[in-house]
This record gives sequence, C-alpha cells and structure tokens, in this order.
Amino acid sequence: MRAEIFAIFLALATAAPQDGYDKVPIIQQNLEVNPDGTHHYVYETGNGIYEDQQGYPKGPETQAVQGQFQYQSPEGHVIR
Repeated sequence: MRAEIFAIFLALATAAPQDGYDKVPIIQQNLEVNPDGTHHYVYETGNGIYEDQQGYPKGPETQAVQGQFQYQSPEGHVIR
C-alpha cells in the first residue's frame, strides 16, 4: 500500500504543468529492494514532500515497515 501512495505522490509531483502551476522538481529519489525482502526508499520534492521507509519480511505474508512522511500545508506548516 505504501508503494501505491509513493507512486501517487510521485506522479502528482512530476505531473505536467496545468493552469499556471509549475512542474515540481524531484530533489532526491532512491529505491532499493533486496532479494531477501528488505527494502528502503526515500524521495523528496521541491515543494516539501518527503518520505523515507525501511522494511523487512516478518513472516511469510507479513512485512514490517517504519519510516516518516511530511509535506507542507497550504498555510505553510510542515505536516508530519
């Protein structure tokens, strides 16, 4: 599910400019998925969206993950 959220935010952040909005640059983006099931990803956009996540298999159908996410509200507050 987190991968889908990541893909949505990444698509929104890099979407073609519309109605006078500028294209938002990707400052950093890295995804590492290992054969043992562990993973790590991080991305940051020029408009203050940031997420990082690490995970590992905890069972045959269970994945343990931890990380953080933040963005800037329209009022200028950082939401975490």
